[in-house]
Amino acid sequence: MAEELAFVLEKFELSNKECEEVEQDSKDVEDGRAECIKCLIGKVMGERTTNFTGIKNFVNNMWGFPRKMVATEVGVNLYQFTFSGQKDIDRILARRPYVIANQLLNRKQWEEDIDYNPEAFNVSHLWVQIWNMSIHWLTKEIGRVFNKVEDMIILVGGSKDGRHLRIKAEVDIRAPLLRGTT
Repeated sequence: MAEELAFVLEKFELSNKECEEVEQDSKDVEDGRAECIKCLIGKVMGERTTNFTGIKNFVNNMWGFPRKMVATEVGVNLYQFTFSGQKDIDRILARRPYVIANQLLNRKQWEEDIDYNPEAFNVSHLWVQIWNMSIHWLTKEIGRVFNKVEDMIILVGGSKDGRHLRIKAEVDIRAPLLRGTT
């Protein structure tokens, strides 16, 4: 099989027409960038392939049916969401994380070549709970020792859940969350 494929590839040759370069007008490139600035790129982080219609319905329900949102499937579990304004993008990014069918929907503001960068979606914002802390540790300042804290909730007396911190932080999702105390 490999020998047959090698033989076919040796005979493969592009015509002169196929070898010609394609030039893009700089105005077209700038128009494309201007359109993409109003986009979020979403990647479903999981082993199962997601259904485009299911994603579209999910984000419409979770994001409150944003005006003039257009969803496009870019690749396997990779989606582009185009919005009419930055206000919707900011609101959606502030309300993360989102989970669909037990898989993380990681969203990022568009940047050039994000769809080709495998590292772009390795970091996500997650709520992390820290339990059984001494009362004197339940402060906003202690939350700052964690890298890239975005938000924090301190639940003390009167809470049915007990004393703990809830920290919304930027987390490398390739690494397992640490358990226990040190």
